[in-house]
Amino acid sequence: MNLNSLKTKCPVCGAKNAPIMFSAEIGGGAKVEANYICSAEIRRFCRPKKQCKTRYKIELTGQTAERVIKEIYSEGGTEYE
Repeated sequence: MNLNSLKTKCPVCGAKNAPIMFSAEIGGGAKVEANYICSAEIRRFCRPKKQCKTRYKIELTGQTAERVIKEIYSEGGTEYE
C-alpha cells in the first residue's frame, strides 16, 4: 500500500503528516476518510518549542476518492476491482 497520496499538511503548523487511520469505501460511490494527528514541533520566538498535537480529518468523495484509492492499491500489488 502506498499512503503517499494521503499525506497532507497540518492546518496549524504546516508539517506533512501521514494518516494514523484511513478507510476506503468503493460501493455506491467512492469515499475516503483519513484521520491525522500532527507530531511536529512548533518553533516559538523566545520560548521553548511546543509540540503541535493537532487532530484533523479529511474526507474525499467522487473522482478524487477513486484516484486516491487506485494510487493506494496500485503500489501494493492489490487490485480492488
